[in-house]
Amino acid sequence: MTVQRLAAPTPSAPDARPLQGAAWLPHGYRLDPHSHAEGQLVYAASGALATATERGTWVAPANRVTWTPPHFEHSHRFYGRTDARLVHVPLELCAQLVDHPSVFAVSPLLREALLALTDSPERRPGAHRRLLTVVVDELVDAAEHSLHLPEANDDRLRAATALLHEDPAQLTTLAAGCTSSATPPTSSRR
Repeated sequence: MTVQRLAAPTPSAPDARPLQGAAWLPHGYRLDPHSHAEGQLVYAASGALATATERGTWVAPANRVTWTPPHFEHSHRFYGRTDARLVHVPLELCAQLVDHPSVFAVSPLLREALLALTDSPERRPGAHRRLLTVVVDELVDAAEHSLHLPEANDDRLRAATALLHEDPAQLTTLAAGCTSSATPPTSSRR
């Protein structure tokens, strides 16, 4: 696999061109909030990732891909050692996909197409564009499998969800989470 280092886009550069390529990222690696003029697919070929926007957080294990439409401010966090694959989607192809962040199931064809787009340079002119069209066709037919956590409006609940964002694998009980975020257990259960 050709590995390209993924540097975090600067938040001061709104609608920066999306990163594209592949990299092995350590547990906890983050890309700070940013947006793109084009759409972005992020696939964890191994490991897991979370894509967060003001609307909530979308979690994707290795059998899912996250989709972020153009101009959505978002950030990413990677869990476990992650083989991250980032693909930008030109505006003219974005209209075929849903207009909100989402997570889609990854078929065997979609997986191989995402890996091919991010593993090697284009060998023939237009090859990547043709393959990207196959990716979009697969996503149009794929079911949305959003593991979506809506963003809380209450400050106490935001504090509790921040604990989950920090480490989704932690074994904190509801009572312990409520104590550390000053949230009544009855509010958390709702």
